[in-house]
Amino acid sequence: MEFMPVVLAAGLGSKVNKLTKLNPKALLPVGNFPTVYYPLAMLERHGFTEAIVVTPSSFEDDMRKTLLDKCGIKMKLIFESIADTQLEEHGTAQALRLVRPKIPDNTDVLVVGCDFITDLNLNHVFSLFHKTDASVTMLLSSIKESRDLPIPGLDKAKQEKEKRANRDVFGISEDSGRVIIMEGMNKAEDDTELDPKIFLKYPKVRVRTTMTDCHLYIFKRWVIDYLATHKDCEKMSSLKYDLLPYLVKKQFPSEVRLRKSRTWQKTPAEDEAPVRLLPVSKEHDIYAFAEIPAALHVSKTTMDWAAAMSAGMTTGGNRGIDLHENDVFHVTRDNDVIRCYAYIQDSGFCVRTNTISGYCEANSQIIRIFPTVAPENKSHLIHPSVKVPRSTQVGPDCFIGEKSQVGEKVVMKKSAVGADSMLKDKAKVSNSVIMDQVEIGESCMVMNSIICSGAVLAEKCEIKDSIVSPSTSIQSHSKHTNELVSDGDRMLE
Repeated sequence: MEFMPVVLAAGLGSKVNKLTKLNPKALLPVGNFPTVYYPLAMLERHGFTEAIVVTPSSFEDDMRKTLLDKCGIKMKLIFESIADTQLEEHGTAQALRLVRPKIPDNTDVLVVGCDFITDLNLNHVFSLFHKTDASVTMLLSSIKESRDLPIPGLDKAKQEKEKRANRDVFGISEDSGRVIIMEGMNKAEDDTELDPKIFLKYPKVRVRTTMTDCHLYIFKRWVIDYLATHKDCEKMSSLKYDLLPYLVKKQFPSEVRLRKSRTWQKTPAEDEAPVRLLPVSKEHDIYAFAEIPAALHVSKTTMDWAAAMSAGMTTGGNRGIDLHENDVFHVTRDNDVIRCYAYIQDSGFCVRTNTISGYCEANSQIIRIFPTVAPENKSHLIHPSVKVPRSTQVGPDCFIGEKSQVGEKVVMKKSAVGADSMLKDKAKVSNSVIMDQVEIGESCMVMNSIICSGAVLAEKCEIKDSIVSPSTSIQSHSKHTNELVSDGDRMLE
């Protein structure tokens, strides 16, 4: 296997916690299929036959049953569960440490977040990883949200605050795709020290603050080994905020710094020798880790041959470096033993559902790309168990889940209704997400809203641009606009 996929599906979903009282982020519905289904379907489209899935222990059985039975995932899923009491202290970096024993030797790692949906052909990312011999290749997106409706439950000030909190700063070489700078927006407001020599080597660096980090990364195996075993990584919790910025900063070591990571006999010839011909130190730092993979090493036999050729071509009796039996060597380019690259998706569809805005965007657009991102389930927009009366209007851009009931003269547009839900007579639903086991009363109107699982709306309610929290009951004739409605209380965001 070229890459071992690891799908991170144990996150608490702090930015969508208004929706996750009953289900984790990975099981929130997008077009009637759980969010985690889409990255797994993407892996199947690209020929992967197995993947590791990191889950909360309390939802492992639900996730396994949903993915295999409801979603029809055929690939082998290897589940790694994290106890619910430890979820807050287990970031994405810790999740990779946990699954490292399940990753085959000499296998690079493809990490995907459970909240990522795209129609991109990932072979473009794989090609960049191989062509550049990258230590890590990340996927970024320049695609803007097309949604022109308000974000449910958030006023304009909150919307701007949410957008800013999710911005990052990337400095990327336009010639090569090399990532020179990677910082969170808040951290980048402080002074960031960069060696001016870097810009001599990469003069065309474009600094961008509107890119989306898709949480899709390909790591060389040595990076995972370093993360899991080295003392420098003990306090790393997040891949995005800890490990990746660290790798980016470590890309351009000085000759002196590289020499410190190696051992050699201090003869005049060796003092003058290029770093690339010096043996790796037994006290491995990150630069020595970067050269451990067997695929990157030149065999001792080859090095002996090269040394012999060098001895034959040198003058004055200098035979070059004295090669020892246990020495390991690596030929590098310009001291670049660590290389970070980014592939930028600038067309097609790409969204993360880790925010309310992203979640709404995914649900509003999923019907358009569903045949591409979920080809095995493209005919299951309305479940066969659902009976739609002739007097009811259900648009072609709608989903209705298993065992749901739809009354007479219901009008439904650009919306998804989950399983075991009920839309009573004359209800009107547009641009909304109705989750599982929801009851929408007679003559209710729901516009651009999210109605979470177990909620009950009595007759003639009007819900607009709002979020109704899980298991919330709303009295008849109630009106809510731009609110988070919980347990009958009006809570303006």
